[in-house]
Amino acid sequence: MAVGLARYDDAPSSEERDCGQLFLRPVRLCADVHLWGHDKSIYGPALLVGALRSRLSDVSVRAHVDSSVRPAGQWRNGPPDVTLTVWSGLTSLTLLHSPIAPKSSWNLRTLTAQTALGIALYCLIAVPFVSAISKSKGRFTIGDSARLNWAWNINHLPRHHWQGEDPQFGAPLHPTRKLFAAPDIYVFDGPFSATYADWYDPSYWYDGYRPVFDAGSVLREIEINGLLYWKIFFGIQIGAVAAWIFLSLNGGQGGGSLSSLEENWLVFLPAAAALCMYAVVYAEKRYVAPFFVLLWMGLFYAIRVPARFADRRATRLAVALGSIFILLPSVGPVLHQSGRKDFFNGEKAPRQVEIAEGLHRMGIEAGDKVAWIRPQIFDSDHNYEWARLARVRIIAEIPGSDEEAFWTARPSVQAAALRAFQSTSAKALIVTQLPKGAPLLNWLPVGATGYYLRFLSGRQQ
Repeated sequence: MAVGLARYDDAPSSEERDCGQLFLRPVRLCADVHLWGHDKSIYGPALLVGALRSRLSDVSVRAHVDSSVRPAGQWRNGPPDVTLTVWSGLTSLTLLHSPIAPKSSWNLRTLTAQTALGIALYCLIAVPFVSAISKSKGRFTIGDSARLNWAWNINHLPRHHWQGEDPQFGAPLHPTRKLFAAPDIYVFDGPFSATYADWYDPSYWYDGYRPVFDAGSVLREIEINGLLYWKIFFGIQIGAVAAWIFLSLNGGQGGGSLSSLEENWLVFLPAAAALCMYAVVYAEKRYVAPFFVLLWMGLFYAIRVPARFADRRATRLAVALGSIFILLPSVGPVLHQSGRKDFFNGEKAPRQVEIAEGLHRMGIEAGDKVAWIRPQIFDSDHNYEWARLARVRIIAEIPGSDEEAFWTARPSVQAAALRAFQSTSAKALIVTQLPKGAPLLNWLPVGATGYYLRFLSGRQQ
């Protein structure tokens, strides 16, 4: 995704080859594998956006490389950096200053125009989103993700049903209502008309939270996320690491082949800044993946291998092996998914669809309100996708941390908890599984899905 910045003082000569170009094809194929190989119904739109973003980034790189030997102001395949602005505002505003021609031909007017274009395109995308969420929150905001992750990972507050137990973190302005204790039962019937209001907008339940700096927690997160980065670099991407080291040491010019690393700081800065930002609070592979792509493209484009070395069998082998290791993490999950019996031919309906259809057959209708015992561990079978498919609303629950407490409680305590559920507007109580030995009295199986339903008194149709 970065581009062609390896030499400011002169364009690549016919005697040199960009190592970055050698890796464009596997990166592009990787994006195509993600885009068309996965089951979109399972992975959702985020995967499609990510794959499309990678594909567009590849187009930008190739456009930039094609234009690197042209005079300033002459573009091939359109402005090389326009696509990058759509990918990321920060990255775009940085890379728009990258030259499309030798440094000697830089033009202040051109750079100013490119920067203005980047800002305009970024605002075109960001302003409607920022305006919408600011209006919904009643205050200016660009999002509360950082604030929420600070609460959960640094201040160690619960992700669900924060009640303001510790006053140093403030007090929730509108918490979920605690209806019963041991096992805990919470009600959240509003203000959203959503499938699962407790997780529809977590920032709503955290209004009133006051962040507190905790150096010990920050250092622990840096250690945890640093280990994640290590595993990505020297685990998932070990092939790319090996290929980069080999090409760097065998460029025929020793350390000279890496001289552009220092000059290409504009490429590495946004990637390094983003990785450091996530490391302080919380990181996942899906969060940092685009920045690793940016980092690697910058690293490979910083290497200039003389043509006589690029033609050597060892160099071609290094590139081939690096490409294979880049592709394997993407192709593996696709092959695993394609091995499923229902992946292409649809012989077996997904379990969540069966649950939704079973609930309808049992008298649960679209628009009904239900309660549930949230599973302690979410997976493909134990989640609340069935509620969305059945078009019902979950408005009360026993949290996953109290799931065992309910089933092991005395019968009198269980009866009291059920009466608490009956005081809500929920039509039925749904569980994703019954533990071994649990009494089946009044619990009705939802087909053969493993889910069970219990109508609350007076509400069975």
